Parts: sequence; structure tokens; C-alpha cells
Amino acid sequence: MQYCGNCGRGFGDSAKFCPYCGAPSAVPVQVPRPAAAPAQSCYEPYAPRKASPVGSSIERDFLPEEDRYSLSKEPSFTADMLPEKYRPIGHWEYFGLTLLFLIPVIGWVIMFVLSFRNSNINRRNFAMSFLCFFLLFGVAALIVSVFFAEQFADLIAKISSLF
Repeated sequence: MQYCGNCGRGFGDSAKFCPYCGAPSAVPVQVPRPAAAPAQSCYEPYAPRKASPVGSSIERDFLPEEDRYSLSKEPSFTADMLPEKYRPIGHWEYFGLTLLFLIPVIGWVIMFVLSFRNSNINRRNFAMSFLCFFLLFGVAALIVSVFFAEQFADLIAKISSLF
């Protein structure tokens, strides 16, 4: 590829005139290339580290100061340390809430209250998802009952005529 001495744009090697400004290409201009940087490795040379009793240095950096060099295998962070609002709820609480929400009227009221109460976020989100499921199921049941109302009425009339 050669470059125009007048406008500096590049064009094909076989062209006698610059297609952009029309200047003759008799004097080719050499474009200086940047000098290649010396090759550098992105890896540091291997240097063995001292073994730490807690684990890697990354794990150690996130531990509290008093636990960094502890030999115990006990976790330094538990769910009890979280505020009540953010504590996870257990499997049995999910199971109990599911059974509670399936109780007609009383369970539905409790589900509605827990859906909008600002206590535990996990309990609220579970109740909200159950409420959305019930609303979608209710709308679908309403649509089906309206769509098939005439067929249900005919079916009931046929069954009552048998007796």
C-alpha cells in the first residue's frame, strides 16, 4: 500500500494517481512504523510462598484480623451475624410457609401480609412469589370458567336430567 504525498491517504500499489485528491503517485511516502516494544511476560516468576494455616492469601485477606492466623477450622462468619432482615430462612420454614399459604382464606391473608411486610427479605420474596402464582392461577381459572361456562351448564343439565 502506498500513501499520497499530498493528502496522506493510503491507496493501492498499482494506482498512478491518488483517488482522493488526484495528485500523481510518483513519489511514494514512507510511513514510519512504531518501534516494537520489547516482549514482556504477563506472568511473574515463580516464587514459593510460605504456607498459611488459614488458606490462601486471598482467603486470609477477607477474614477478620483476629481470625487471620487462627488454626481453627470454624467459619468466622455465620448467618447469625447478619441482621434479621437479611438472614436466610431454612428448608423447614419454606415447607411450613407453603403449607400455611395453601390454607384457604387464613393462609391467603397471611400470604398477603407477608408479601408486603418489611421484615425478612427472603420470607417476603417467597410470599410475594406465592402471591403471584396464586394471582396467575386465579386469572387462568377465571378465563377458563368464562370460556367454558356454557359447556359446564349443558353438562350439569344433562347430569341432572339423568336423576
